[in-house]
Amino acid sequence: MSSLSHKVRRNSISVCYTNADCLCNKFMELQVFLESVCPSPDIIIITEINPKNFKVSQQLSEFGLDGYQVLTSGFFKVGHRGIMMFFRDNLAVVEVCMTSPFEEKLCAKLIIESKAFNILSVYRSPNSSDDNDNKFVCLLKEFAALKGDHLVLGDFNFPNINWELRMCLGSKEKIENRFLKFINDRFWIQHISEPTRTREGQTPHILDLILTSKENIANIKYLSPLGGSDHSVIGFSVDLEMLTCGARRRLCYDLGDFQGLNESLAGVMSAREKGNFS
Repeated sequence: MSSLSHKVRRNSISVCYTNADCLCNKFMELQVFLESVCPSPDIIIITEINPKNFKVSQQLSEFGLDGYQVLTSGFFKVGHRGIMMFFRDNLAVVEVCMTSPFEEKLCAKLIIESKAFNILSVYRSPNSSDDNDNKFVCLLKEFAALKGDHLVLGDFNFPNINWELRMCLGSKEKIENRFLKFINDRFWIQHISEPTRTREGQTPHILDLILTSKENIANIKYLSPLGGSDHSVIGFSVDLEMLTCGARRRLCYDLGDFQGLNESLAGVMSAREKGNFS
């Protein structure tokens, strides 16, 4: 979307995320929040920016923040809840077009010292259909294939996942278990440990997630929601030294010859039973 006018050396960048459940009537609260935070975040990501029902569209210029560039998806588009990403003007960022038909998504690539940091924000409805969930999984696979490091965050609406045990009851075909298999197979890290949505009379749940392909998240804070939203504002920092360091060695367990290993172990056990060696 824009190019970097001058390079800025940083050790980390700060990120702020929330589900606004309509930003139109909370934009002033967002501005007040940013004025209260020092320094203000480098990146601001907001899901569910649109009203659930609207007759009159609004202009993107009405949501401008001084010192920030903005990317949007589904902005005041009928049937969409919409996503916004704000980046400081001195960050080099481009929007990445994903081919997956899953609609409630916004992907960006941040370039830091020639290294790519991919950011994906999603909103998955609690009423998501099986077909939409299939598209969701396809989106994650497409995103994971991008070169560089990965950050995925948004409102996933998986209240039944136990994140302490990293499991969900039910068949492996359930979307929750397909999602868990996806992130487990890639050794992705899920950083949220406290409920992010709380509504009076309802059980608090972890619905908003932060996932990374590398252990580079720190200083997670769960802050008060914007206005009447029931989702926490989540603040955290990303360690840029982790992004600019050399490639990290990672074992590819999915390429292991497990059948050969089992046969070898079976041979050892057989030889031991015959007394060929102790």
